[in-house]
Amino acid sequence: MSPQQQSIASFTKRLLFLIILGAASISVIKGMYVIGQSQSNEPSDERKFKVKEFKDMPVAVKVKNLQSKTWHKDLEIEVKNISDKPIYFILAYLIFPDDKVADGEVGIPLTFGKRENIQIIQIAEPGDPHIEPGEVYAFTIPEPFRTNFEGRHKRYPNLDKNLLLRFAVISFGDGTGFEVGEPRDLRGRKVSVFEGSSTQELKKTIQITALFTAPEISENQNGKTTL
Repeated sequence: MSPQQQSIASFTKRLLFLIILGAASISVIKGMYVIGQSQSNEPSDERKFKVKEFKDMPVAVKVKNLQSKTWHKDLEIEVKNISDKPIYFILAYLIFPDDKVADGEVGIPLTFGKRENIQIIQIAEPGDPHIEPGEVYAFTIPEPFRTNFEGRHKRYPNLDKNLLLRFAVISFGDGTGFEVGEPRDLRGRKVSVFEGSSTQELKKTIQITALFTAPEISENQNGKTTL
């Protein structure tokens, strides 16, 4: 074989080797892509948190320790007053949308402020607990819910993968505020906050089936809380 033929044969072998190596690389990349795609399609174990927002909502919400293994003990829901008035009362519900019930929703009540100030028509005293504009208050899961939650989580781990925070009442302590996302101005009125055509609708909207009855919040025997 002439030197020229040897050179051509050597070049052909190298070219064939490169083609085989390239094909193998493509197969590996495709395999990695398929594995990656399969993994991305698997359901995530991460817990998800959403806020039911509404127009002119006077608070901003930030959640901490959501992915903690003991999240029911560590969870903090920071509520910042972004309005220009102090907030004297908040009633919110941490709802578990995946826990289906025949009537209402399953959730945990979260409250801030003096109980009398739950009614927006109530004029708060200056010394009552309140959140000043720009200040932050951190909600945690209260007792007895926190103590009993571990057993529920072990039995039904999939029921707390999705969390929804909904505000039922935000009162500024001056006769104004929000009820279920709707603005209220009751200054100068002397009637009950529940009088009027929307009374039953409002009560029904804010009824939540509690996970575990909290006597200081739930006042009737069916586990539901109302104002």
